[in-house]
Amino acid sequence: MPVHIFEQQMKYLDENGYRVITFAQLIDFLEYHQALPKKAVIISIDDGYRSVYEVGYPILKKYGFTATLFVYTNFVGSCRNAITWNQLARMKANGFEIGSHTLSHSDLTKRKVGEDTQAYLARVENELRVSKEIIDKNIGQETIFLAFPYGRFNKNVLEISERLGYRAAVTVKKDEGREERAEQVENYRNLGIELFKDKEYQAAIAEFNKVLNVNPDDKIVLAYLSNTHLRHGIILFEKEDYLEAEKKFEASYRYNKNCQKCQDYIKKSQETYKKIHYNRGLSYFGKQQLPEAIREWELVHAVDPNYKEVEKNIKKAKTLLERLEQIKKSLQEPQT
Repeated sequence: MPVHIFEQQMKYLDENGYRVITFAQLIDFLEYHQALPKKAVIISIDDGYRSVYEVGYPILKKYGFTATLFVYTNFVGSCRNAITWNQLARMKANGFEIGSHTLSHSDLTKRKVGEDTQAYLARVENELRVSKEIIDKNIGQETIFLAFPYGRFNKNVLEISERLGYRAAVTVKKDEGREERAEQVENYRNLGIELFKDKEYQAAIAEFNKVLNVNPDDKIVLAYLSNTHLRHGIILFEKEDYLEAEKKFEASYRYNKNCQKCQDYIKKSQETYKKIHYNRGLSYFGKQQLPEAIREWELVHAVDPNYKEVEKNIKKAKTLLERLEQIKKSLQEPQT
């Protein structure tokens, strides 16, 4: 939302006698503990962008308003566009509420590919429980308010939320706010592109995935995701983190089946990983550092049991190690 529009909206609320309340006040009202002022409204802001603190916070304070911030904890402090825990704590100290928007902003109603009921429910609980624990720890509170990502929930999500101690959760009504949601998706896409240009690849991937949760066929985002995973993989490859690099190249290929570079890097990552650890094993073996040699060769064996003579070398090293242990033990036994 443009800054001047947000300013106009807050000015309108102020000049027309609206009273901003908190979710805690709303709960007290619903439980018959207190009345609400006339023309009461709640201001809530999702996700946890840094602009909330740098732009929205000063405007809200100007009019004496507070708001409830629903943050997904994987995003907080993850990049220069994300709000930090210190900033959230400062806002809480000034009357703002902090609620959960889950751990990773995942659609809690959708199962992942190959996910059975047990795994799905465990993931939903993890999204809700861990985010709550992280906020509690960093802000020093008992988090009881929740905003469902994309406004989506089902019976399982409601039951888990209640069991974990959430007292209220917010959503959006179906078929309302369509333009707003489209604008939000566009914001996710644009932020992802900006993060991609800044080489903040993990944060960019998170934003692009939020777009795909709403529009799985977004061709622009699919292309960017492939390129983002590819570039991130190259960085990991250069850092010699070959297995993680391989995962990134495979992800890149999933989004673009025509990516020959992805396939080349997948193969290169596998071969380089095996070669390096196999040769390290040989080096350790030559120095009679048998446990280290076994460890290196077992890393190779885990990904390719048929690579060169890795299985034979492991057996040989283990046999020698056992013999050395037996000799060492016999030397330690008292002589008769």
